[in-house]
Amino acid sequence: MLRQISFARPSFAAVGIGAVFVVALALLRARTQAIVDTLPLAAAALSAVVFVIPGIVAGAIGARGAFLNGVVLGLIAAAVVTLQSAQFRQPDWSSILVYESVGVWACIGVPLCVLGAAIGRSLARRL
Repeated sequence: MLRQISFARPSFAAVGIGAVFVVALALLRARTQAIVDTLPLAAAALSAVVFVIPGIVAGAIGARGAFLNGVVLGLIAAAVVTLQSAQFRQPDWSSILVYESVGVWACIGVPLCVLGAAIGRSLARRL
């Protein structure tokens, strides 16, 4: 007999609240850029926080579909972080550089958001 697999849809509320956290933390990260410019380890840690904390929030709220919440949130975060940088204030959408930057940030952001969502899911299950 075939096993039946069911996929949970991403929670719009969890992803929406996580996206609000992404924007707030990305703006905070941009404000502290001058302070952490000389400390690359602190800059990398703050960049990771921009992705992990919203993932934890999304995973805790929508624990059933935590993996998909993390993936969708990671893609949203990649777009926010790319468009926030100074060189993409007025992006040229016909340039491949914009899409490559979103792709690079997605390669960083999606795994970190999924990790955060897994942490949030485990926290929600413990409570």
